Amino acid sequence: MNNKLTALFAPAAAAMAIAATPAAHANRVVGQQVVVSSTGSPCTHRACAKSAWVEALVPPGATIRAIRTMTTANYPDDRAHPTEIPAGADIGWSEFSTPETWYDASGAAHIRAQYWNRSHNRSRVVQIVVDFE
Repeated sequence: MNNKLTALFAPAAAAMAIAATPAAHANRVVGQQVVVSSTGSPCTHRACAKSAWVEALVPPGATIRAIRTMTTANYPDDRAHPTEIPAGADIGWSEFSTPETWYDASGAAHIRAQYWNRSHNRSRVVQIVVDFE
């Protein structure tokens, strides 16, 4: 984790949880953790879900190697720290959209994904992690 941006985006607990994920390269941007509240009543589709966007910024000239969507959601018992789930997979009454990437005038990559929490009784912690060279 020698990327200077990591210090700007990662809370200490997130950095420890992500550090356990092996990487074949040296650079990683860890997006800020976001808490997505429960719906408070039964919800079976995105229209009634609570949602949030997670984002990361990768420096100009970087080659993106992996985009990881992370959540604490896991049925029947949620996890203590966010772990990777595939975008589009319905895990524990929640899911991520496919991450979107666009580049600004400086060549920096902006990456974001939307998360929907349909759980009636569990808030979730979510974030996005990007590995690059």
